[in-house]
Amino acid sequence: LLLSEPRRFMLNIQVTYAVADNYRVISLAVPLGATLEQAIHRSGIQSHFPEIDLQLHSVGVFGERKSLSDIV
Repeated sequence: LLLSEPRRFMLNIQVTYAVADNYRVISLAVPLGATLEQAIHRSGIQSHFPEIDLQLHSVGVFGERKSLSDIV
């Protein structure tokens, strides 16, 4: 993903992860057409929760399971 995308082609999103005693919500902008995997990586959430393994854990949008290749 290009970091210099014009703002009019960006979508504001939040990436959230929670465990029993900790959670993090990261707000960021991603280019239109970004995949969920790209958004997760761009958010940096894995630096806060290194146990996240995208090959093992499922992801979702508003409680609905999604594929990493789905468009945000």
